[in-house]
Amino acid sequence: DGGWRDVVAGGQASWYRRATRRRTHAVSLEYSSTWNSSRPYRLTLDSWRDGVRGYAGSHVAGGRFAVLRLEERWSAGGFGQLAGFGGALFTDVGKMWSGDVPFGYSTNLRVGVGAGLLVTVPRNSQSLYRLDIAAPLTRDRDAKSWSLRVSRQLAYRTFWREPGGIARARAARPEAALIATP
Repeated sequence: DGGWRDVVAGGQASWYRRATRRRTHAVSLEYSSTWNSSRPYRLTLDSWRDGVRGYAGSHVAGGRFAVLRLEERWSAGGFGQLAGFGGALFTDVGKMWSGDVPFGYSTNLRVGVGAGLLVTVPRNSQSLYRLDIAAPLTRDRDAKSWSLRVSRQLAYRTFWREPGGIARARAARPEAALIATP
């Protein structure tokens, strides 16, 4: 029909500021969306890697999603060069739009807050292990009252990854391209 199909968009803007030798402020805004997709996909609020922390168990899904992440980190020392320890306080503010996803749902702002224990091994490594505990501030009937998440981040490899639903939509080829004619 001459219109655009299978449009996929996503991105992240981040700002890090070292306030003192032991404190860092981190702010990021992430956005993911597709329009007129010929392949099934969905973005979820409770996504382990991409969603709003604190909303584990939520069944909210849609076609467009944005999340603002605010975090205050501090270094608490460590054991020589063996390991470094720190902490974090964070707030995630997210919004979901239904888009063109079947049974997609648009939400008001969803806010989650929490704290994390940060560990690096060895001490000055770019490999960061996190133990986060988070709770939702905005009511969601299916979200648990709190959630625990253990993760590992490699700063040079995981600056930003597209949410799984978007990555699958981008990787899929339209049906017409699957059949070649001579």
